[in-house]
Amino acid sequence: MNPGTFLYYPKLIFSREGAEFTASALVGGRQADRRSATTYVTFSLPVPTGNEFRITKKTKSLQTLVDGKLKGSQLETRDPAFDEAFKVESENDVTTLHFLTEEVRRSLLAFEETVDVRFDRNQFIVKVDEIVDRDATLERMIELAVHAHGALRYLATESGGAGRRGTAARGW
Repeated sequence: MNPGTFLYYPKLIFSREGAEFTASALVGGRQADRRSATTYVTFSLPVPTGNEFRITKKTKSLQTLVDGKLKGSQLETRDPAFDEAFKVESENDVTTLHFLTEEVRRSLLAFEETVDVRFDRNQFIVKVDEIVDRDATLERMIELAVHAHGALRYLATESGGAGRRGTAARGW
């Protein structure tokens, strides 16, 4: 494989609750010695909601140490194990907390892999930084996407997509 190219794995495309979900993987990169591998599950809502969030598994690094000292942009869920393991950035705390139920937090904590969950305007993606070869991991990724679709679709219809800015203390 030439540098700068990506190899896409076959896609699993399925419909549920009126949405089309895609699960796939890719390998590639700009440099031959620095290839990355990613498995992802994604869906789009028909209308942008204006709500954005990102949930990333913390790693041991200098950046994590700095982020820990600058907690201003990080949402806390009042779940110590989850807050220790994940960084949550949110444009709308209420929407994000609606998504981060106890079940979802437990599911995210169960990932052995580095997991990244992102919702931007109307595009949701859950990805793992490797080619997933365990059924349980792919099933967990799909379950998170299906749950997110239900939660985000509900919030988009109930609030007209606007939502309100809140914090863990005020919102829940």
